[in-house]
Amino acid sequence: MIEEGLDAVIVNPTGIIGPYDYAPSRMGETILRFRDGAIPVSIGGGFDFVDVRDLVAGMRAAVDRVAPAPTTCCREPGSRSGS
Repeated sequence: MIEEGLDAVIVNPTGIIGPYDYAPSRMGETILRFRDGAIPVSIGGGFDFVDVRDLVAGMRAAVDRVAPAPTTCCREPGSRSGS
């Protein structure tokens, strides 16, 4: 659709975390399992987390101010991992 002229921005958020995750979400469950020792190993590398409030602010900024681009990644400022 973008190729046909649709004015769109695609946002690809990373691990979304934040308040009010009562269920918890899949990411919240993973964090709790890691905390409780249910995930016994970790591997080298990294993973980006983004607070849901920052994600919403980034999405609003993308819609309001960013020129349409193929992809916009929302992650913490200074994050070192690529995408």
